[in-house]
Amino acid sequence: MGLVPVPKFINEQPEWWTDMSVDQQKQYLSTYKKSKHNVVPDNPSGKEERDDIVKSHNVKPWTEDNYTAESEELTDTSQIAIFDEMGGEEAAQYIKDNETSRELKPDEIDGMLNSGAGQAQKIMNDDSGAPDDYGDTDKEEKVKNIINYENFESGTDRWEYTQEAIDEFGEENLPQFDKNLNGDDPWAAEENVEGYKKFKKMMRDPKYVTKKEGGAAGKWRDVDGLVDAFKGGATIPSNLVAKDKEGGTQLIGGNTRFVAAIAAGVNPITKVIPVPKVGDV
Repeated sequence: MGLVPVPKFINEQPEWWTDMSVDQQKQYLSTYKKSKHNVVPDNPSGKEERDDIVKSHNVKPWTEDNYTAESEELTDTSQIAIFDEMGGEEAAQYIKDNETSRELKPDEIDGMLNSGAGQAQKIMNDDSGAPDDYGDTDKEEKVKNIINYENFESGTDRWEYTQEAIDEFGEENLPQFDKNLNGDDPWAAEENVEGYKKFKKMMRDPKYVTKKEGGAAGKWRDVDGLVDAFKGGATIPSNLVAKDKEGGTQLIGGNTRFVAAIAAGVNPITKVIPVPKVGDV
C-alpha cells in the first residue's frame, strides 16, 4: 500500500490538533494513550501555535484546611469502611502518613468511583467527532457537559433565573430539570435533555442566570473557570483518591476539579492513599 500524500493526511487532522506544537502533541499522546492522532509538525491553519492546549498541573500545596475538608469527606460520606470509626483528626493524620502524590494511570481514572473522570477520559480519547446527547462535537465542551448538566439538575440549589429572564421568556417557558421523569433515570429523559440544551444557551449570560457562590453544597460548579485555570497554569490543589488492594479507585472530593483538568488536557497530580477496599457509592 502506498503512502498517503502528506497534504491529504494533514487536512484530515482537526485544527485544534495541528494548532498544537510538536511537544504539546507528544504530551497529549503520553496522557491519552488510546488517541488515534499522530504527531504532525505542519500547521495548515497558519495560526500561531497555541501554548494553552496541554499543561502540566501547577500544584498548590495543601493547607491544614484542605486536610480537614478531605478528612471530613472520608469520615462522613466516603463509605470506605476503614474510616467509619475514625474522627476527623485521625483521618487527616492517616492522609498525611500514607499519601503519595502522582499522576493516575488511565485505567485508574477509567473505573474511578464517585467521579465523572472516567467518562471525561473516554470523551477525550474519542476522535470520531460524533455529537453527544446535547449536540456538541467539541471534546472540551462534551466534557464540560458532564458537570453543567449536573448544574442544570441542581436547579435553585446552585442557580436561579433572573427577573429579566422571567420577564423576557415567561417563567413557564424557562427550562427546569424534572426529577420525576423517566423513573429512576430522569437524567436520560428527553424533556430534561432538551431542557438542558435550552439552558446551555442561557447559563453563561448573567443577564439570564444568577450562579450562587455559597458553600460547596450550594455553589455553582464552575467547570468553565476551572478548565481555563488549568490551561492558564494557575496553582490548584490536588484531589484525594483512595486506592484499594485490588486496584479499585475512588475520588474523595472535587469531581468538578478533576473533570476540568481532563477537559484542559491535564492529568492532574493527585494525592493517593491506600485502603483495604474502596466504597460502593
